[in-house]
Amino acid sequence: MGKIYTADQVKQRIDDINVNSNDEGGSKNITIMKTLTDPRYKKATLIGISLSAMQQFSGINLVLF
Repeated sequence: MGKIYTADQVKQRIDDINVNSNDEGGSKNITIMKTLTDPRYKKATLIGISLSAMQQFSGINLVLF
């Protein structure tokens, strides 16, 4: 950060990061069940699973099965 910001801006950004990391209200524990059932994460999870499955079925693994 020191290469693109001034010393005051770097200190301000670090202070902002420290304040946000100490904020307990903003941090959430995400479990596997929340990932699979929460609408916010469901789309990303389905895309990830679909891409992984397509990769497996489009390569040499298809021949081995």
